[in-house]
Amino acid sequence: ELGFLSAAGVRTLCVIPVHCGSKPVACLALGSCVLDEIPSVSCAALESIATETGDVLTRIGMDSALRESEQRLRGIMDNTSSIIYVKDLDGRFILVNQQFSKMLNRSKEAILGRSNHELFSSGDADLFVANDREVVNSGKAMEFEETVSMPDSSSITYLAIKFPLFDKEGKPCGVCGIDTDITRRKIAEERLRAREDRLRTVADFPYAWEYWPGPSGEFLYISPSVERITGRKPKEFLSNPKLLQSIVHKDDRDDFVRDFNERLMSQEVHKSEFRIVMPWGEVRWLGHVCQPVFSSNGTFLGRRGSNRDITDRKAADVALSKAVEAAESANRVKSQFIANLSHEIRTPMNAIIGFTDLVLSTQLTEHQRKCLQMVKDRGEDLLIII
Repeated sequence: ELGFLSAAGVRTLCVIPVHCGSKPVACLALGSCVLDEIPSVSCAALESIATETGDVLTRIGMDSALRESEQRLRGIMDNTSSIIYVKDLDGRFILVNQQFSKMLNRSKEAILGRSNHELFSSGDADLFVANDREVVNSGKAMEFEETVSMPDSSSITYLAIKFPLFDKEGKPCGVCGIDTDITRRKIAEERLRAREDRLRTVADFPYAWEYWPGPSGEFLYISPSVERITGRKPKEFLSNPKLLQSIVHKDDRDDFVRDFNERLMSQEVHKSEFRIVMPWGEVRWLGHVCQPVFSSNGTFLGRRGSNRDITDRKAADVALSKAVEAAESANRVKSQFIANLSHEIRTPMNAIIGFTDLVLSTQLTEHQRKCLQMVKDRGEDLLIII
């Protein structure tokens, strides 16, 4: 190149590189066929032109990179399942993605520049504005559950992650939100909560004391009715697995402990009766039944037990036993009395009938015979009865 310039008569040359950012991408040259030295003013002007050219090339590159970045960001925003939006401090939408437009069934042009109250119901908009204000005031990202009322009277619940945006001076200039549809999750949670409430109602409001000892004997569940039956709260049994054994009547305790340990891993249904002592010293009878419980995959989970206060029934059994014994005793007395009475009556009655037969064999008037025969017949009737 220098040979070419010499051949062209160029005597002096000033070359200035052109930088795009920190990278040299070209150069500017100023030559003279007359002067032996390029004037400094001309070199400075050439350097200024190179600098301006570099700045222009840098801006062109930055604009191109920015456009590419915006395209990538737009592609991410419009292809995500979440709703993404940006609002200014006046609450007007300045950026929305395709999902936001789809939710409202409006074009982006019909959304941009509008406020919450222009796009949503009054109640929903008030909540959104309040949440936005809280985010701006806090200066940090926050989570909210926000519900959008739809025109068909249905609603969509979103988990909204909102965070403030700041200008170059560090002042808040808007709010960005990323909302995820959690409607199905909320419905599933409500169904699960309703199911748990039903199960809790069944578990916590039985008349009997229901409990669940795990495979190692620790209590996993104690129904509230335990307090009515034993005078002790559920948490006392949960914190002290040996409490049940300690309140069993001393005369029943050995049998109870042996049965409890044997049936803990048993696969059979077990029934028993034992006594407990209340905190104030009263003795009560409990009727017990338990059976093994398993998970859906067949894992042994312990035993489900049920204890019912049978004190009144046991008292009724004792009263009935005494009544039966008294009745049997009275029946024996009655039988003895009847046997004695029969003996005391039969002996003289046989004599009366015998002497009546003797008299009937003698000479009697018709009237006498008739009367004596009547005495004999009635006497024989009486013998049959006794």
